[in-house]
Amino acid sequence: MEERISRLDSGLRWLNALPAAEANEAFIRCCGSKRFASSLAALRPFGSFENLQTAASDVWWNQVDIAGWLEAFSAHPRIGDVASLKRKFSTQQWSQGEQAAAMQSSDDAFFQEMAECNQRYERRFGHIFIICAQGKPAAEILAALKERMGNQPIYELQIAAKEQEKITQLRLEKLLLDAPTAALGTGAPSAAVPVTVIPATSTKPRSISTHVLDVALGKPAAGIKVVLERQTDAGWESRGRGEAGSGAGGSGLGRGVGLEWERVGEGVTNADGRAADLLARSEDEEDGVKAGTYRLSFATGEYLGRLHGARGSGKVQGGMGSGGVGSGGVGSGGVGSGGGGSGGGGSGGGGSGDSGAAGSSGGVGGFFPSVSVAFRVLPEQQREHFHVPLLLSPFSYSTYRGS
Repeated sequence: MEERISRLDSGLRWLNALPAAEANEAFIRCCGSKRFASSLAALRPFGSFENLQTAASDVWWNQVDIAGWLEAFSAHPRIGDVASLKRKFSTQQWSQGEQAAAMQSSDDAFFQEMAECNQRYERRFGHIFIICAQGKPAAEILAALKERMGNQPIYELQIAAKEQEKITQLRLEKLLLDAPTAALGTGAPSAAVPVTVIPATSTKPRSISTHVLDVALGKPAAGIKVVLERQTDAGWESRGRGEAGSGAGGSGLGRGVGLEWERVGEGVTNADGRAADLLARSEDEEDGVKAGTYRLSFATGEYLGRLHGARGSGKVQGGMGSGGVGSGGVGSGGVGSGGGGSGGGGSGGGGSGDSGAAGSSGGVGGFFPSVSVAFRVLPEQQREHFHVPLLLSPFSYSTYRGS
């Protein structure tokens, strides 16, 4: 263990001292995305291997777009495709090492079946099958491939990106362990290479941000209005009739069935699909994000209609435009239309709804006139940054907590 730590430290000093072009090339061997490599190289020097891992994760999830993800996927040989492995000179040795254990248990029949499954996978998802193969026998890999074949593309893209992150982290460790560190020695870091140690918990006040990716087009989703709300102390207090907001420029406070939300920030996604630092800070929030339940509401209808045409199904549940089915509480005078209807049904984007009755969507904006995501911030998390990306297509979406 001590030897491994020493080698990692020496390798990190070597990495920090590399010229920018060589560092970029080294990171390309770890992840085939050019944007990932250049962004990570620009963040040097790193104070520890853990800092490098954290930075790599942040770059992968928050700076690399879908095109970069696909670029990284394409740098891999297909698992089981020996001919492709031999052609991939830049990562050949590492790919073979990661896949060696799995391939040892394989025979010609396995390779044939794997190749056929990979072809079907590519036809369905548009990229090769990505899995962190280390420690997995061939049968497990093939079973995972077959199982993931049934996923919706928007979910499979996220799974593949997570697997790529695992592979990248393994390769970063190997990069440092195999580094030519003899010339640098194993002593203290050179004075010519200043190292800034990034503390695990920053003292800088944190905020809430998002990043919207259009997975159907494979690019960032620009121009989407985003409203951030926080559940008020009234919380789940029972209410007979909600107060409607006044539409996109509403009062900032909306009541639905048993919920009350207060608008605390807003923004519009930029050319990279990002809306940063959404939380409008007041004096009592200078030390971080106030604990509580938050909700991000995205005005997706106009964007989807503009980029994807009138591909809606023609019917949505009442109140969907205001972010809720029949409750109308999500819009809260911010995204879509009015923030709430009567206690039983929403008055949202699809037309008037009564206890979830269907209203016409007008066929504009795909299936989702708006999307809302609620999440919780615990008291011990107030100094953390909350990045909540949205992966969007006309007929599906997913979300996760980013770095």
